[in-house]
Amino acid sequence: MSGKPWERTEWLDEDRLLLVESVENIIGRAWSFEHLAGTESQSNGWSNEAWQALGASGMLGLGGDNGGSTLDAALVGLACGRALAIVPIVETAAALALLRNSPTSGAATLAETIRAGEVVAVLIDGTSAAGRASAEEQLVPFGGVATTFIVRDGDKYLAVAREAGSSSRVAPAMGPTPMAQVKLADAEAVDLEIDDATVAAHDARVAGAFARSALAVGGCIGAIDTAVDYVQDRRQFGVPIGTFQAVQHELADAAIATELARTALLSAASSSVLEPGDVSRAQRMAFAAYLEVGRTVCQVRGGYG
Repeated sequence: MSGKPWERTEWLDEDRLLLVESVENIIGRAWSFEHLAGTESQSNGWSNEAWQALGASGMLGLGGDNGGSTLDAALVGLACGRALAIVPIVETAAALALLRNSPTSGAATLAETIRAGEVVAVLIDGTSAAGRASAEEQLVPFGGVATTFIVRDGDKYLAVAREAGSSSRVAPAMGPTPMAQVKLADAEAVDLEIDDATVAAHDARVAGAFARSALAVGGCIGAIDTAVDYVQDRRQFGVPIGTFQAVQHELADAAIATELARTALLSAASSSVLEPGDVSRAQRMAFAAYLEVGRTVCQVRGGYG
């Protein structure tokens, strides 16, 4: 799977292959595998430059009312995952899906700035009264770099700008995704006037799960890429370890699991509307592949036996 894993299929025509190539080129100019290791020493390390470049190129929030399709959005997620880029693609997908349920001009403006990569919005739970919102959450992905918080208070959703009265503190995490403790203290908030909070929450969950699946499958592809490169260079007994059948079989099994997960993802994305059952199936296969690939890559790179 090392090299270019994209080939023409019933889902991928020339235009979509060009889309993937464009996304990979944009990310590649601002992010690399070496950057990933560097984020461990940064309190809020993430692919900020790559994210802004994707937004400026119109690659964020594809589908819905922003042109493109769900399949296009899946391909962007796959490309981000393959680059092992630390980007808020899950949070963005959930926020945009929720904002589509708001009739206000403020929500439309917020969505536009999110798609442009100018704003990072995350969803949190809290309370509200008289145009103010309060919240306190311990582990919020990208909470430390978010510029807008969308607060859910029962059947009401409110938008709070970071400068309106919020604080965040970096929270320790096992993975590279920046986590933060977020606190809003009676912050000025704007009611998004969403009529059906149940539908909005459902849309956000489905969109977020789908984006996470795409990111995970892309991560599988990227991890296998690094492992294949490694086993071609690492030598034992005078030969590359990639020539050993045991290593080849491990990587082949990981690649098969990844391909099955990618097929489920693209199949779900090919529908004009995301079906929860299809998304759930894609998510299960993506996460199963992610675990298998992670174990395999750690093993062949000498992480553990």
